[in-house]
Amino acid sequence: MLSFHGWIDGISFVVLLVFGIIIGLFFIYESQKSGAKILTYLGLALSIFVLMYLGNLFDFFTVLISGRNLGNEFLSVARIGYVLSSLALLCLGYIGINQMISNLKFGIILFIFFIMITLAYVYMVIFSIENMLTLVYPENPGEELIQDNVNPTAPGMIVLTVGNVILLIFLGFGFLYKAINSESIIKKKSYILSLGFFILFSSFFIEAMIPFALLRLLIVVAFIILYYGLREEPEEKIEIKKTTKVEGDLFRITQFDRDQITEKEVSISKEKKICIVCKGDAIGFNIYICSECETVYCQKCANTLITMENVCWVCEKPIDQTKPSKPYQKREDVKIPKEDVEKIKKKNN
Repeated sequence: MLSFHGWIDGISFVVLLVFGIIIGLFFIYESQKSGAKILTYLGLALSIFVLMYLGNLFDFFTVLISGRNLGNEFLSVARIGYVLSSLALLCLGYIGINQMISNLKFGIILFIFFIMITLAYVYMVIFSIENMLTLVYPENPGEELIQDNVNPTAPGMIVLTVGNVILLIFLGFGFLYKAINSESIIKKKSYILSLGFFILFSSFFIEAMIPFALLRLLIVVAFIILYYGLREEPEEKIEIKKTTKVEGDLFRITQFDRDQITEKEVSISKEKKICIVCKGDAIGFNIYICSECETVYCQKCANTLITMENVCWVCEKPIDQTKPSKPYQKREDVKIPKEDVEKIKKKNN
């Protein structure tokens, strides 16, 4: 019969897996409902991350049903759980790349790196999980659960540690740095995300070395914190017609709409999170809000503006303080060099 400590361990594993999967599915549902698609990847990350404890869960139910612990089956079930949970690395990596990296090529290279780490880890789990885990069987079978202590020097665990350390630096410290250098809602949500990732990775590292029920519950708490960092803020939906398209050089056409911005449009932009440029919903927290006038821009328009004139369309405050800004010129004042005109004609033909 299970001891008190055995019950605590078993219940913590049940809560971690069942509650983790339920929260993960809820995140996916919320992402479809609110339009914050990045929540889908957080939901997937949570749902599959907790599968790492699948062997422990099976051991708990085996004791409840038969009064004995698992034998060699423990490693077989654990192998399946570890392989599936490795996909959480890719989901978390994608979240960081999507929110932190604006350079597409660098983002692709970084994501390929995460894929390589994941594949290397999966290979080692399949063929040498016996070297990654040290199973400590209870002296009195059926009273305690099997303790699966990790071997930090095993190649598979080294690869997993490297991947998690990179994610901790990239996500934990990355969002902290972003919070320090941002304004308004981006600052707030970046701090929340940084806290969530610090709790997640620190709880995972410590629990892997010193199994403790409370640390498993902290992992679920970390994902709830991350949810508040990535979710859409509640707001009243309004319909507004998109009048422009932002895509590469086409932005040069939309910049001349600047003179036609009305006070009503600026008000809508602030209150309803409507991008002042493309008139589309500014979805997600990774948007730009001018620290001077609080005008809202979607990330795509903000990035394109930075490459063009680098000023807010309303107050003309620089968007990126580290880069020079170009004074805005009205359409009639803009002089296009003759050679550029020829290039435009050839391009259009």
